[in-house]
Amino acid sequence: MAITASWIHGNAVVVEDPPSDPQVFSMTHYGWGTVVRIRPDNSLWLHIPIPTPVIVDDQRLKLVSVFLLWRVASGKGILTGLDLWDGARKITGPTVNGVVMRPFESPWDLRDVYLSSGDYLSFEKGKFDLAMPAVSYAGFNLSFKLSAVWPDAGAGRIPDVWTKAEFHVCAAGGDFVPTGPAPP
Repeated sequence: MAITASWIHGNAVVVEDPPSDPQVFSMTHYGWGTVVRIRPDNSLWLHIPIPTPVIVDDQRLKLVSVFLLWRVASGKGILTGLDLWDGARKITGPTVNGVVMRPFESPWDLRDVYLSSGDYLSFEKGKFDLAMPAVSYAGFNLSFKLSAVWPDAGAGRIPDVWTKAEFHVCAAGGDFVPTGPAPP
């Protein structure tokens, strides 16, 4: 089975409802991707589109895996949410139409996509296989929630409330496979 891969650079990431206080959140784009800084005890949803090929060689495609290449560069942070959308239609997430879902077959699904501080820039660690491959009608978008948590200050020390967790988002993508012939 032929696989078609489609990727987008980390500079395409946008934040949902950014806080107006620059002490809480900042975002900077670089040549290699985007840096997101969040003050501890705050969370933000971010969104990145996945370029969506619909028909290749007269065959409609379905998405079987998504990739999010990111890492916590400094501070303490967690990926606490991961949703896949097709236009306005929610494909995956904790609930879809009120039904609790286990959308991803990746090892992290056992932890409800709760990834702690670490480096997820590799294809293996940043890959999420869909339990039910999806055909797109409007174009895929990956939404993810980054949360900054209080760093461990050590015994008798007060945590630094101003040092933001720094997340690096380098790229996102998807693997697509044919579903069969395209309609005439």
